[in-house]
Amino acid sequence: MTTYTQWRQGNTTKYLQVASESTTDFSIDFESQLATGDTLATATATATGIVFDNVNVYADTTLGKTTPHMVTGFMTVASAGTYAVKLTVTTSQGKTFVYHFDVFAEQ
Repeated sequence: MTTYTQWRQGNTTKYLQVASESTTDFSIDFESQLATGDTLATATATATGIVFDNVNVYADTTLGKTTPHMVTGFMTVASAGTYAVKLTVTTSQGKTFVYHFDVFAEQ
């Protein structure tokens, strides 16, 4: 489901390892979770201590996709630590996905 090379597998969830005080991009592919004809409509990411920018649904046309199936965005982590992220995604057919992941920021 995740598509960024820095994703790591923790004990119970995936996490993204980043440098603190930097801006990092992320993407998550929901294609395998979508019903036939369903597409992603909206996405919102929240976490205390992280600033998210340009979090959007996206169709990866380089893979021949024409309808939104991924969430992409940028995040800036101000200081070292571990942060819990909640990503809420809605679809064109009214389904809601809530995806949790962690961000581990090191100095």
